[in-house]
Amino acid sequence: MVVKRCYVTDRDMVDKILKDPEIYKHLGDDGSLPAENFTSLYLLTNPMIYMLKAIIEDDIAGLIGFYPRNFVSYDIHITVLPQYRGKTGVEVMKKAIDWMFENTPCRKVIANAPTSNRPAYALAIKCGFQKEGLLSKSYLKNGKLYDEHILGFSKEEAS
Repeated sequence: MVVKRCYVTDRDMVDKILKDPEIYKHLGDDGSLPAENFTSLYLLTNPMIYMLKAIIEDDIAGLIGFYPRNFVSYDIHITVLPQYRGKTGVEVMKKAIDWMFENTPCRKVIANAPTSNRPAYALAIKCGFQKEGLLSKSYLKNGKLYDEHILGFSKEEAS
């Protein structure tokens, strides 16, 4: 598996994956745009956002977005395609985090996992993230408020 940064030339591929109904329903909350109005152009043209693709034998296994909180801390959002979930999903996330630590000033990766999304929480824990807090009633999905787990992983923990 190799991890590479996505660019504007990857827009069709990124949009196709993220707008897939089985994926898009997990990406946002009740305030998110409908899938047909979504575009990855902002993600791919903002130099502060790192959108990475995980490639296995010329096939895209997942997309991983890193959004800056500050100079050294980034929020992570991961999309693993269904056929690569499970053990490979853990590898995708770990490779992407390694890429960030090696190629950017990133020292800390933060994941927010709504309590409504148990697989996201489980993936973060399997990758070595530590629970750092809980945001109560902070995520609105299908008209219901959920808490969000805050999980963190630092460069020093990766060493």
